[in-house]
Amino acid sequence: MVPILALIFTDGQVTPARLAAAGVFLTGALSSSLAWLALCAEDAPDLIAAAPLRPGVAIRAKLAAALTPPALMVSVLALVVLPKSPVAVAVMLPMALVAGLASAAMQAWTQPPARRSAFRKRYRSSLLMAVGEFVLLGSLAGATRLILTGSWWTLAVLAVPTLMLAGVWWFRPKPAE
Repeated sequence: MVPILALIFTDGQVTPARLAAAGVFLTGALSSSLAWLALCAEDAPDLIAAAPLRPGVAIRAKLAAALTPPALMVSVLALVVLPKSPVAVAVMLPMALVAGLASAAMQAWTQPPARRSAFRKRYRSSLLMAVGEFVLLGSLAGATRLILTGSWWTLAVLAVPTLMLAGVWWFRPKPAE
């Protein structure tokens, strides 16, 4: 929570741009945890495999289940920010969606299926994943602030999560054939 508090309370002022950036970071972090639980934590993978539906349908349903609570959370924050800055809300909502999808994708691409009881140990097994997620969400939150200030540095900051996701996807563990 330290990065969020630093985003919001720097200089003792709470601004709509800072709340928007914090909303993006929190949405991504919550989405990551829920995506791990929904996509990677399988106590009975044989039941999912035996379900009479295509695998893509099950994955999309799990992804929707993981992203709905963070979407509701950021919507409440958007209602708080809306009277002060509709522009901040217009930037925060799509960036929060990107953060949620990106962090869920990182979980799906890198984490092997595990039991739900392993939830607390998921970052201990991969320090690189924990740092990568922090960099991903920090750069998306920073890009949100830069978009609201109209800075061209936004493009450079957005290159970080783009390259990171491309690298994670490229080096993801491939299923055995």
